[in-house]
Amino acid sequence: MGHKISIIIPMYNSEEFLADCLDSIIQQSYENLEIICIDDASTDSTLGIAREFLKIDKRIKILECEKNMGQGHVRNLGIKASQGDFIGFVDSDDVIDKNYYSELYKNIIKHQCDIASGNIIYKITNHYQQGDWPKYRPTKYNGYLIDLKEKILAVYANCNTSACKHLFNRNFIISNDISFLLGVYHEDQYFIAKAFIRANKISISSASSPNYIYKIRNGSSINQSEKSENHKKLYFDQLTVFDKIISLFEIEDVSDELKILIKQDFEEMLMTSLEKINIIYLNEYITKISVIIKNKIFLKRIKKLQLFRNLRILNECNKLKKRINDLKQLINSWT
Repeated sequence: MGHKISIIIPMYNSEEFLADCLDSIIQQSYENLEIICIDDASTDSTLGIAREFLKIDKRIKILECEKNMGQGHVRNLGIKASQGDFIGFVDSDDVIDKNYYSELYKNIIKHQCDIASGNIIYKITNHYQQGDWPKYRPTKYNGYLIDLKEKILAVYANCNTSACKHLFNRNFIISNDISFLLGVYHEDQYFIAKAFIRANKISISSASSPNYIYKIRNGSSINQSEKSENHKKLYFDQLTVFDKIISLFEIEDVSDELKILIKQDFEEMLMTSLEKINIIYLNEYITKISVIIKNKIFLKRIKKLQLFRNLRILNECNKLKKRINDLKQLINSWT
């Protein structure tokens, strides 16, 4: 029958998607599951849907929060409540392939790893986009990673910062006091950074392995409108988490080489964010970046971008670039 896997599902106002999510979990080919549904004080019929599924599958357990606490708190609560040998996370608006956990379990057992890493597909409406596997290819790859440099590069090069993309040894998580940050978006990133640093080995699935299907929808944290009240928090929390990860690297005595690599990766992500953030927050955002990032060359780059955005030039440049690309495609179609 194999070891028990505890799957932790935070739920908040997900009545439109929860049934599909739970269907994909209860139909997993790996059956020794503990399915922990935690309702974060939903105001719709989410809790009722979970209770209906409980009637047909006794592997489901339901926990309820008296008030909305946020995903980090709910996931930590699930870790404490779990009784399985391994822990997985699924968001209540996503689904997983039928063999997703059987593949992760096979890898974590075969290689005796603390973490098994899977594959992810992003679903945007009816369009599917494969995660960036294998954007980074380990130099010494036997189905698992040991070297810290290989592990850290694999985190940020392969979309691995989602906790849902992994299966964790529960004892490893508990004994290393690895938990999610509270009250912030991007809480996965700190959790994954600490887990990857502390793990003895991490198994990596093949590109053809089953997928976690991450749905990007209107209203999700990854797709917040510039006009939404959470837009500013989404981007500023990113800086807070980056700062904590950099501090973590200092505590964990990570090499200077790795610190530089990760900071460079952060800088590229921040450049992308700078092009998207509402201009009314731009100056405040750049001020906070300047406190965290000390790279003078990078700071010069963001000052130029700040000038372009303040002068409303960036959008016009992007439009012109698109028109040029469209013209090139048209010309090529004639030849």
